[in-house]
Amino acid sequence: MPCNLNFNECRSGPHYPTPIFTCREQLLRLLNTSSNTVINPIVLATWAFLNFNPMQNVPSGGNVGLTLASSIGDDITLGVGDTINLKSGTYRINYAANGGIPSNGTLTLAVYNGGVILPDGVATVSGSVGSNANIAGDTVITVPTQGTTLTIRNNNSVNEIINSGNVFITRIN
Repeated sequence: MPCNLNFNECRSGPHYPTPIFTCREQLLRLLNTSSNTVINPIVLATWAFLNFNPMQNVPSGGNVGLTLASSIGDDITLGVGDTINLKSGTYRINYAANGGIPSNGTLTLAVYNGGVILPDGVATVSGSVGSNANIAGDTVITVPTQGTTLTIRNNNSVNEIINSGNVFITRIN
């Protein structure tokens, strides 16, 4: 079988996988004999998955503590003070959390861009004081050339206990 031009199934004959130098030689021969060969590279999306630090008491207006769990690419990084750094582009931000309903009966979190709340990034749930509730938010942001810093914050007037949660950010353009 000929060499796969993406090199993700480079094999031939009874031996698998074919050493990469053999595959490269097959590719070079093919390119030298064909004037209209199209090579389709595999492009991986840039993304990051961050966990909320477990069982945290987040003060009113405070940042939710984050830990970077996994990522691909360098467009999304965890910064100082539980900030998320984004390079220029368009991103989809999904977050979900479980927390205790505080004394005012409302659990609320929000995404902030450079200290300014994103209107579509606010999530709120009401319930019985002391009970646990799930909350989720989703927003899209276009980041200018210089990049930006995001935070997930307690958007409530009282402290909130966040039991667990996560943020998934994907670059979509």
